[in-house]
Amino acid sequence: MRDSFGVRESNETFRRNSLQGAQVRVAAQLRSAGFNDAEEFERALFDFLASFQDVAVVIAMELLAQFEQVLQREHTRYQDGSAVAALYQALRQTRAKEYYAQVVTPRARPARSGLNPSCIDTCRVNSR
Repeated sequence: MRDSFGVRESNETFRRNSLQGAQVRVAAQLRSAGFNDAEEFERALFDFLASFQDVAVVIAMELLAQFEQVLQREHTRYQDGSAVAALYQALRQTRAKEYYAQVVTPRARPARSGLNPSCIDTCRVNSR
């Protein structure tokens, strides 16, 4: 390969040999893993990814169904005003509000930065 002035590039042979050496090493690794060539490996990789995604969707749907059942039970439970009152009463008995006040302080609103303020957390944890 020559540059724009017609001068042969000094590292061309080195690069060509390095590329060929890398191709030989990759081919040997593919064969040792049971693949005939890179295309076969690529097909196997795509098949694996598709299977992985299918199983991930099934797991996610199962978890969502379980979570939906929990939400439905809790929704039914808290339709009763006495259950809501009991929850508030139980929460008042804890010291959570005191601890929360120790670690969280209000953060000043950001100056006009082009960010959507509804997406910005309004509290910051104190550094100790």
